[in-house]
Amino acid sequence: MIKIMIVDDETIEREALQKIMERGIEGIEVVGHAENGSRAIQLARELEPDLILMDIKMPGLSGLEAIDQIRKQQPMIKYVMVTAYDTFEYARQAIQLGVKDYLVKPSKAQSIVEIIQKVVTEIEQEKLLMEVRTAQSRNMQRLLPIVEADVVTQLLFDHIHEVHLDEMLKLIPREESQAYFVIVVSIIPLGKRDNEESDASMPSLQFEEIYRAFKEQFRAVANGWIGPMSAMQIPVVVFTQSQKSYRSQAVSMVQRLFQLSRISKIYQLFVGIGDVYHSLKDVRSSYHEALLASRNLDLPAKHCFYEAAPRQNEDQQVSAFVEKRIVEEARRGNWLRLEYEILQVIQRYELAGVALVTVQQKVYELLFVVSRLMLEMGVHVDPQDAFSQKSTYQQLKRQVIDCIQGMTKAYLEVKVQLEPDMMLQIKQYIQKNAHEDISLEMVSEQVRLSPHYVSRMFKEQVGTNYIDYLTECRIERAKNLLCDPEKSLKEITFEIGYSDPNYFSRVFKKMTDISPSEYRKELIMKKRSL
Repeated sequence: MIKIMIVDDETIEREALQKIMERGIEGIEVVGHAENGSRAIQLARELEPDLILMDIKMPGLSGLEAIDQIRKQQPMIKYVMVTAYDTFEYARQAIQLGVKDYLVKPSKAQSIVEIIQKVVTEIEQEKLLMEVRTAQSRNMQRLLPIVEADVVTQLLFDHIHEVHLDEMLKLIPREESQAYFVIVVSIIPLGKRDNEESDASMPSLQFEEIYRAFKEQFRAVANGWIGPMSAMQIPVVVFTQSQKSYRSQAVSMVQRLFQLSRISKIYQLFVGIGDVYHSLKDVRSSYHEALLASRNLDLPAKHCFYEAAPRQNEDQQVSAFVEKRIVEEARRGNWLRLEYEILQVIQRYELAGVALVTVQQKVYELLFVVSRLMLEMGVHVDPQDAFSQKSTYQQLKRQVIDCIQGMTKAYLEVKVQLEPDMMLQIKQYIQKNAHEDISLEMVSEQVRLSPHYVSRMFKEQVGTNYIDYLTECRIERAKNLLCDPEKSLKEITFEIGYSDPNYFSRVFKKMTDISPSEYRKELIMKKRSL
């Protein structure tokens, strides 16, 4: 219902206008009359009309002066001027004030209805558009955490084309930052040993409550993007603050997180902190460092900077590089390469004369990190079960080989059981819902696996990542829709799941080497040649 207010110093004119409108226009309600400009200002505040029919010449405050004052408080109200004075100056001032139309008294009832109906229709369309935008905004607010988790997953665990990354970054809040670092927050259930994998015994509802509580805690102390929780670990890309050093910001953030989490009776936190990088393309290295900084959850401080983690002095740079490579090979499931890299680490320390007990602890910590990565795919392997004190380097090497072979066997057993059927489910889900706002997290929920694992499994079996496959599905549908000359590029953009025609054109050209318009022209030429 469109609310209308009539302002005129003549009662008979107000009543006549009301009768004409109520007889000739549907979907309106005359909510009030005002006899002068001052009263109009007061009533506009109280009644909040959508449209005011305003007489220009009235005792005291004129209609134009009243409009000027009402607009300052209620800018969305529309106006139609009603006056006996058909002069250019009045019309000019009315236009400057945004008046939608101009009625000259006396006017025929049909003319009044036509002019006001036009403005009423415009108001109805604006209200409808506003409702659509409000609904889109609500949906976007609901989707933001999902998109944010998706961006983190793509940045840390997968390859993503710049055109896709740019589009995703437009959707989520992002402070201008010169640098970034990653923290990995390990959730340690209370009552369990710090190195015991106990998340399988906790109900999924408790997972969600812990994850939601952590997100609220983090938002209260820092700015960044929070990734999905998997294997009781949450990766976060943190934005550095220009007024603080990286270390002081991280320490302050960790202290506040611990203060907030101490009220919990079911878990505590351990935070591994990676180094600072100046490009989003490099934050994966910071993630590897944060994981490695979390390899000893027994530390009393319950947080560790990667740069401060214990490391052999004689080989720090090589060791740091190799450690991160070991994490990446484990992430990819390259078990033979992982075995080779760890044996090479042992060999270097043996040649350097490092004490065996020190090396054994270091290797166990690396395998503990690997075991936590395996939890993401539901594979529970505790390296402590296969690890014991050895008296020679040769025995340690044999033990490492046996341990990694055990991990490989467990991984392959899960893979054989899960992946074939699940990959078919995933592909079918993407094909069916490609036109919707689906994310990696939504896809992962369909098969109840972690987004990290689904991302890797998809790359291994399909040969591309999930977002590229989603894009392929959308572009194939776009090709079919382009066969219809009646469909505009804008309509096709929305139908395949994009919101920006320019972005659709960029993606289409990236995937096909020609623009949508050129593709359509080629189709038309082929049809003519047949």
